[in-house]
Amino acid sequence: MKVFVIKLRSSNWPSVYSALNRMGIDSLAINIVELTEVSDQSIIILPGVGNMQSISREIEEDLGIDNLKFLFHSFQHKVIGICLGFQFMCSSSDEHIESKCLSVFDERVSSLYEDNHPSVGWKEINYYLSIEANNYSIENSLNKQLEKNFYYFTHCYGVKEKHITKEALTYIYELENKEKVVAALIKGNFIGLQFHPEKSGEDGLELINGMISRIQKKALFDAD
Repeated sequence: MKVFVIKLRSSNWPSVYSALNRMGIDSLAINIVELTEVSDQSIIILPGVGNMQSISREIEEDLGIDNLKFLFHSFQHKVIGICLGFQFMCSSSDEHIESKCLSVFDERVSSLYEDNHPSVGWKEINYYLSIEANNYSIENSLNKQLEKNFYYFTHCYGVKEKHITKEALTYIYELENKEKVVAALIKGNFIGLQFHPEKSGEDGLELINGMISRIQKKALFDAD
């Protein structure tokens, strides 16, 4: 199962691509229009840095957001969204409410603080909830790499607890005011990571490597 990194202008795709290379993962960086030529059931990484208006406009102009969603579903790609890439996979964002999102997650993105200052630094991730109908288990193989580990965050917007729909396997971290914010979502073929694994040291690299390895083995949710 091939790994593709989407080369968005509104992203830090070179950092993600470089991290994959350091781990010896066979990957290819492609423009989003080249996604139409990618074979079925590939692993697609959608990185993002910047703001919702820029990523939404870029994808709409270059390929079309509805077309991107169709490709993801029709070809059963496994998609990993990172930071802004994850937020774009949600239903809407208060950062720019007019910007269309991918809506593979039903969650809404909102400002973390009233004064819009960022949440930056290493945060501890905790397991939050899952829906039994999705057949996810708290004992799944990713749990050991996610829960109680620290990863690097830098973002002003995110999915707050009041906007969690409870339709996906969910991991959270707490802001300084103890408010819960989504750190990771897993739903079907889609994984959203609010943190930057490529900036999270060895643990972050091992997480990416573990995710990709288990997806390739079709064992993402198998217990060890």
